[in-house]
Amino acid sequence: MKRKLSNEDLQQRDRLIHDYAEKRYSANFIQKKLQEQGLGIRRKELLAKVREVKGVPKKPKPEVYIPIKYRRAEKKGIPAKWIAVYGSVDGTSRRIELAGSGKQLYKAMLDVAKHPPKKRFVQCGATEVSNYLDYEASWDERPKVKS
Repeated sequence: MKRKLSNEDLQQRDRLIHDYAEKRYSANFIQKKLQEQGLGIRRKELLAKVREVKGVPKKPKPEVYIPIKYRRAEKKGIPAKWIAVYGSVDGTSRRIELAGSGKQLYKAMLDVAKHPPKKRFVQCGATEVSNYLDYEASWDERPKVKS
């Protein structure tokens, strides 16, 4: 069971972090030394304090440094699914790329199957597809879908 550190322990821990960071020790070394003395700290909090002492700014886009296989699309705000619909209208090609969840894409596809996009190439979210469709035109033939 973890014990709660007293105010003196917290001050001692902060002093040690400050001293070790000024001596340019790594965060791993500092964390091991604190754990040996029973003054453990969470990694994220330790790194913030070490950065503060060393004067190093936090990296602006930390998700770039996460390997691709560990990234989560939902956490980054990017929809997990993309589809493209392409075909021709009056002999000119048109293409629309949609992003969203499965249910959103299904609803958008019902509209896109009947009505082509206004512009030659459109890239938008599935929820806002109605703003980009030309309801007066129609596809020359059935559009193709690439998902």
